[in-house]
Amino acid sequence: MTQNKKQHSIYSTYTQLQLTALISALDWDASDGSFQRLSLDYEVDEYWSWRAGIVNYRKGDKVLYRTIEGQDRFFYELRYSF
Repeated sequence: MTQNKKQHSIYSTYTQLQLTALISALDWDASDGSFQRLSLDYEVDEYWSWRAGIVNYRKGDKVLYRTIEGQDRFFYELRYSF
């Protein structure tokens, strides 16, 4: 006698949701500057997908990062593939 078990997952035939985080710092305490990127990708079906996220910059002691604070960005993308 076998039992049928249902398995639940974020991934299915055409639907996929993916969260990605990227954190970059020039030193351990990020005092020299850093940036963080967080994005969410969603595959609606085999043709349509979208992506949205944010990039956040943190001011630091290094020359490149002294003026980068305040340049934060939101982004989005809607894609149709055929």
